[in-house]
Amino acid sequence: MFENMDIFSNIDKEIIKDMKSRGLIKIYEKDEIIFSEAEEKSNVYLVCSGKIILYRSSEEGDEKIIYILGSGDFLNEVCIDDKNTSANAKVMEDSKIICFSKRDIISWMRRDFNFNMIIMNSLSNKLRRSFRQIKNLGLKKTNYRIAARLWKLARDYGCSSDENIHIDINMTHSQLASMVGTSRESVSRFLKNIERKNIIKQKNQKIIICSLSKLEDYTKSLS
Repeated sequence: MFENMDIFSNIDKEIIKDMKSRGLIKIYEKDEIIFSEAEEKSNVYLVCSGKIILYRSSEEGDEKIIYILGSGDFLNEVCIDDKNTSANAKVMEDSKIICFSKRDIISWMRRDFNFNMIIMNSLSNKLRRSFRQIKNLGLKKTNYRIAARLWKLARDYGCSSDENIHIDINMTHSQLASMVGTSRESVSRFLKNIERKNIIKQKNQKIIICSLSKLEDYTKSLS
């Protein structure tokens, strides 16, 4: 299993053996909660298949989606600082996840610098994405934020077919709105607008990018 993940290609073989023997495989169904913010969780999770939403909740119960994570991504690696979880994790589609104890993760980080860098890179990537989101939420208009997020989703989860790019996520307008900090109605209006311009198509809760270059040009025109 781990041998098929590029991130582990340079890891000490003994650590790979340990991961196989110590990791606990769990199967989660859509909408199951893996953990909630402020919980004491001393486990680190590795996504093997499926999609996971990492999000924060407001006092009013509104959700702000921070990331969508997939195969090869870690969850709750921040627990190595001995503090409570800082976000919620919910299953977006049926997923297989491997659970490791924090103690094992720290031990492997000490034993193998390459493993240490995997965890550090995972944290760094999330931090950089958070910085981009803060910039967009504070400085960019709503339509730009939606278009930019579509471009990012197409790059991360796009599958090419007949010159189109299918975003391989069953995503509601409400979820997209939660990602960019706006209302579902604003997202629906924007998607209908760019659908009329033949930039995207919508089918069965999936968004198809008809032309990535058109979407990119349109995004630039909104900045």
